[in-house]
Amino acid sequence: MFDIDLLFQFNKTHGSSHLNLIPDDGVQEHLSKLTSGEGIVWGAFHDSELVGFITAERGGNYWLQSAKTKDSGCFVHEFVVLPDFRGTFFWVTLTSMTVDR
Repeated sequence: MFDIDLLFQFNKTHGSSHLNLIPDDGVQEHLSKLTSGEGIVWGAFHDSELVGFITAERGGNYWLQSAKTKDSGCFVHEFVVLPDFRGTFFWVTLTSMTVDR
């Protein structure tokens, strides 16, 4: 099970900026879908510390017109990385994990 509060606080602390507003209600609603299986999370860790994550919703409501089935695609909602790990290319591995080949 995922600690939704931990992910939310990580997102607020490391994903918020004057260019990226994190609406509390919308993000909490999205993250709550992780417990029901409607959402998916991929995490990156360094020495057992969370350093980044990507979350998505199955179907995502955006791609349903072009998807083969309702669950054949996902819409990424959150992609957050600790500032010290930005530009280190670990994100390439993290994002490649989200592709089901």
